[in-house]
Amino acid sequence: MATNQLTIIDVEGAACRADEVSWREYRASGPDGLPRSVPELVESSADTLRTSFLDCAYALSSTRVGSRTIAEHLLVRPSLSYWWMMPSSHLPNLYEASWINDAMKCLALEAWVRRSGFRGSVTLVSRDRVLSSVLASFCSRVGLRFDAVVPASEPSNPTRVGYRFEGRTAGHLSIARAAVLPKSLRSLRDAPSDLCVFDHLTYLDPVAASEGRFRSGYWGSLVDLLREARFRVNWVHNLLLHPEVPTVSTARAVLTRFNQSGNDRHFLVEDAINAAIGLRAFRDWSRLRQRLPTLLSADWSQLGRPPGSDVDISPWLVPLLRSSLTGAACFRQCIRLGLLERVCETLPHQPLGIYIQENQPWEMALLHAWRSAGHGKLFGIQHSTVRYWDLRNFYSVRAYSQEGPASLPRPNAVAVNGPLAQQQYSLGCYPGNEVARVEAVRYPHLFGLGPRRDRPRECFRVLVCGDNVPGSNEALIQIVEAALPLLHPRTEIRFKSHPAAPFQLGSSSSIDFAQAKGPLRDLFLDVDFVVTGQTTSASLEAMCAGLRVAVFRDGRALNTSPLFGCGVECFFSSAVELAAIASAGYSGAAPATHYFDLDPGLPGWKALLGIGSTRS
Repeated sequence: MATNQLTIIDVEGAACRADEVSWREYRASGPDGLPRSVPELVESSADTLRTSFLDCAYALSSTRVGSRTIAEHLLVRPSLSYWWMMPSSHLPNLYEASWINDAMKCLALEAWVRRSGFRGSVTLVSRDRVLSSVLASFCSRVGLRFDAVVPASEPSNPTRVGYRFEGRTAGHLSIARAAVLPKSLRSLRDAPSDLCVFDHLTYLDPVAASEGRFRSGYWGSLVDLLREARFRVNWVHNLLLHPEVPTVSTARAVLTRFNQSGNDRHFLVEDAINAAIGLRAFRDWSRLRQRLPTLLSADWSQLGRPPGSDVDISPWLVPLLRSSLTGAACFRQCIRLGLLERVCETLPHQPLGIYIQENQPWEMALLHAWRSAGHGKLFGIQHSTVRYWDLRNFYSVRAYSQEGPASLPRPNAVAVNGPLAQQQYSLGCYPGNEVARVEAVRYPHLFGLGPRRDRPRECFRVLVCGDNVPGSNEALIQIVEAALPLLHPRTEIRFKSHPAAPFQLGSSSSIDFAQAKGPLRDLFLDVDFVVTGQTTSASLEAMCAGLRVAVFRDGRALNTSPLFGCGVECFFSSAVELAAIASAGYSGAAPATHYFDLDPGLPGWKALLGIGSTRS
C-alpha cells in the first residue's frame, strides 16, 4: 500500500482532500489503491453485501434465546410473529431504519480491508457516535488502530415532509378520530364479492372523486376492467389523511359518493375500531413489552454480526429492537392488527383478494387476518417499481423455505408488472412459482407509447421530480442550481413534488423554479430533460417516455433508483456530471415494454383474477 492511513470524512458538505475517503459522496478511486468513496465501495460489491445483510436479518429471527427462537418469542397470535412486523425484519432502509445505509457501508469497508490486506490506521471524522463505536469495534477485532475526530456542529437539515404510512401524524390521528365518530359495520357484513381489494385511500383522481367516481392511481384501468367484467368488488381502504382527504368525515363522505354511483362497495379499515380492539391491542402490546428483557439477555454483540463478518451492528439493532417493542409504533401496529382482524371476520366469505404489496407491517397483519377468517386466495400486487436497494422487497432465501407458526407470512403469489420487476424478484431468490405477471396499470400513460426523438426548441425545458425521502429534495435542488450556469443559456426549470410528499421550495432554492402540477404523462410532453431524485419511479417513467433522464445519486443513502442495475448511464452526484448528461445527444432508449407489461387488453390481470375463464 502507498500509505497506511485511512481518513474517512462523514461531515455534511465537507470537501474531502485527495487523500481522504468520503462516507457520503461518490468519488473515483485514487492511483494509490486506496478508496476515495465508501458509496462506490457499496455499489462495487452490491450483490454480496445485500445477501449478507438479508442473511443476518433472517439469522436473528431464527436465533434461539432459551428454548424458543426470537420470532417464536414474539408470537402475537398462534400463527403470526410480531417479528415480521418490525423494522428489523422488513428492513425499511428508506425510512425509519435509515441506519441500514451506514451499516451497509461498514460491511463494504470491511470487504475492502480484507481484499486489500490494509493493515494501517483508520480515522473517522464524524459526529455520529454510534457509527464511531461500530467502526472502533470492527478495527479492534481485525487489529487496526482507530481514532475518532468530532468536527464542529453541522448545519441542521430539517425534515419537511412526512414519509411513512404508519409514522405520519395523520396516520396517528385517523384511528382516534374514527373512534370518536363510530360507524356501524352492518354494510360490511352484507358485502358478498368476487374480489376484495385492500389499499390506501390516496392517489385518488381528484376530478373523478369530485364527480363521485372512483379512480385510483394504484389500480388505473383495472377498475374499468372489473366493471366491464361485472365483478362485485369490495374496496377496503386504509385511511391516510392528506390534503385531499383531510378528515375522517371527508373520507367517509368521499366513500359514500363512490358507493352511491356504482355497484362496488367501499369501506374504511378505521371504521372497525371499538373498545374491544383497543383493550386487546393494549394486552398484545403489554405482552410484547414483557418479552424484551428475555430477548436482551442474549449476546447481541454476536447476534449483530452478519455471517463471516467482524462488523457488529448491534449498537443500531438493540435500540431499534427496544423501540419496536415498547414505543407507540408497536401499539399502533397492534391496533392495526385488531382492525384488520375485525374487518376480515365481519366480511362474508371472500373468494379472492389482492392488496398493494410494499412489505409494510399492516400487510403481515392482513395476511394473518385474511387466512384466519377462512377467505380464499390472496395476492400481493407490486403496483410500482421494484428497486434493488429498497430492502423491504427482499428477504434471505432461507426465509422462503421456513415453516412453522413463526414463519414469514406470504401471499399465495406476488403479481409484478413486467420483466424488470420479475428480474428483481428472481435475483432476490423469491420462489418462481409464486410470481405472476400482470400489466402495469399504475402507469396508464405508458400504454401504446411509441419512440420519441428530441425536438429542437429555442428554450431547454427541464422537469425536476422530487423524492419522498427527508433531505433528498434539498440536496437535489442545490445541485440543479449549481448546474444552471453550465446548461443551455435559455433553460427553464420546473419542479414537481412527489405525490406522497408535497414539498415547497421556499428557502431551499435561491431561484424561482416553476411548480409543475398535473400527471406526469402531460408534463413529459412539454419538456426536453428530466432530473429526478434517487428513489422516485419517475426516472423510469421518463425513460420509457423517450426522454433523457438524470438521476441524483445521494451518497448519504443506498442507491434506491429503479434504474440501478439496468445498465443505464444516467446517474450524477455533482453539477458537472448533471450538465454532462444534459448536454449529451439523444442515444435512444429501450421501449417501455422492455420494463413493463403494457397490453391494454390486460391479459395478465384476466388470468390472475379468472376473468373470462369463469364468466362471460
